[in-house]
Amino acid sequence: MIWHFCCREDGSWKDPVYLPTKEPFTLFPTDSECQEVKDMKAEKQWFMLKGSSRVLIAGLAPNSRIARKTSAFINVCYYWPINYDCGGIVTISEKNPKAIISSPNFPQACNSKQQCSWTIKSPENTKMKLAFDKFDIESTVDSENSFPICDDSLEVRFTLPGHPGVNYCERRFSSVIISEVNYIVLTLSSWLTGTGNGFKASVSLITDEDMCYTGKGDDYRVYMYSQTHNECVSYVFSSYIIFSDLDDDLVDNYCRNPGIGTTSWCNTHYEDCNRNYCDPCGLDNIHKHK
Repeated sequence: MIWHFCCREDGSWKDPVYLPTKEPFTLFPTDSECQEVKDMKAEKQWFMLKGSSRVLIAGLAPNSRIARKTSAFINVCYYWPINYDCGGIVTISEKNPKAIISSPNFPQACNSKQQCSWTIKSPENTKMKLAFDKFDIESTVDSENSFPICDDSLEVRFTLPGHPGVNYCERRFSSVIISEVNYIVLTLSSWLTGTGNGFKASVSLITDEDMCYTGKGDDYRVYMYSQTHNECVSYVFSSYIIFSDLDDDLVDNYCRNPGIGTTSWCNTHYEDCNRNYCDPCGLDNIHKHK
């Protein structure tokens, strides 16, 4: 048996191509990655060809490997269309200070083959609190290093515009998130399996009365742990601090905001410039340093 393939090796797999179909299909990759296709999601699969004679592969061919001379494992990419018909825009205000958001079909199993986005907005110069009541988005485990992989995930964007979000699944999520600006974007990706029951969360407006400081925290200073429970370290012994402990009033390990952050922050490592935001007002239940 002889198999012939028509292959292309131009362009980059990261640059999406447009194919005029909404039906599932397969492509044979020439390397380990699947070509990005607009409005389609790909899953890596493989099949085996086994014969009685020796298998030979010549020329430009799909990504494959030969086993025991008479068998070939050929990788394929299975594509299916993504359903974007879910999500929406949610507006939080003083008149409507709270909203409930849940994944489609919750509390039943997540629908598969979908990508839902919610854009949550509040008035200028305000923040929001995102609190998960239920969260059931399962992960898989990498067979090589036993590390959990978020095949299905919820991406949460809550920092400055243009900054990437954080992907959450299984136990790898924060039950409470405080936005740094007046918007939050949630993107639920539920692919071929659609595992788990999704999520249910509340979003509430943070008012001036909820804050224990003014502005962006430049007048706040207290001993703290960071939002991720890392203890703040002294600015004096931090090797890469870019602010002056005299001009910016950086004292000991106080959480401070000299002017480039959206709230108070501190250094969390002596040997580099890693920093993390603090939760001085206890809005996300982080415990203060005693």
